[in-house]
Amino acid sequence: HFADMISVGGGLFSALSSQVMGNSDFMNGAFPAEYSNALSGVFDMSIRNGNNEKYEHAFQAGLLGFDFASEGPLNRKNHSSYLFNYRYSATGLLGALAGDLNIAYQDFSFKLNIPTRKAGTFSFWGIGLTDANKSDITADKTKWETYADREKSETEMAKAAGGITHKYLLGNSAYIKTSLAATYTNNHPRIEQLLSGSETQYQTMVDMKNSDWDIVLSSYINKKITARHINRTGITITGLQYNLDFNLSPEFGLDKPMEKIARGNGFSTVVSAFSSSIIDL
Repeated sequence: HFADMISVGGGLFSALSSQVMGNSDFMNGAFPAEYSNALSGVFDMSIRNGNNEKYEHAFQAGLLGFDFASEGPLNRKNHSSYLFNYRYSATGLLGALAGDLNIAYQDFSFKLNIPTRKAGTFSFWGIGLTDANKSDITADKTKWETYADREKSETEMAKAAGGITHKYLLGNSAYIKTSLAATYTNNHPRIEQLLSGSETQYQTMVDMKNSDWDIVLSSYINKKITARHINRTGITITGLQYNLDFNLSPEFGLDKPMEKIARGNGFSTVVSAFSSSIIDL
């Protein structure tokens, strides 16, 4: 949540609740070749399967917000299951009740796991979040020290990812796993500044729109060649689409209008293939 914001960096906390997280791997040194586009480290997180035998529900409230989760079988005969989790910020609820929304966030994640007898196992999964942050000028003008005290800002952010994964067993020593996924990101910060000597007129100082789509198709085959040798070979195709429009005032404190810093859109494709082996000596 609130990633890519000034002074926040990578974000405040994860949008993936502990209610749905499965086994995850963190690698900060050498990592397998399948993570070919990573630079310094990898945090491979996964959503676990829901309980395929009985229904379970959970509700909790804390400082971060309200959390509701549910899981259970879709069909007990084929061991299919569902799992979902929804969270809403406590600050957003309090702000909505008070009529003064300051900081609010919510997220939703789910997974459907559907095994079949002959066609393998299908998984449908997704996660999405929305963030909103709003601030007003400092009401007491005697406390103004910088131009930031006469600014009001509003930031809206949205992120989503979802897809389908298929796993098919090739005998007792190999399987092939294929996934098609898409991710979406949209950021829109906006800052207005009260003009010098005015009580009501504002000048827009920042208006930055940035959205992008990623579509990823990946597939690999995992083969146990011998008791001491396991090989994984695969390919990943990623389509990247972006659209940005950055407008910024060159001098925040001098009431100068915005200038267009950058504007553009485009699409590119990245293709990578890998083969890696684990050999137990």
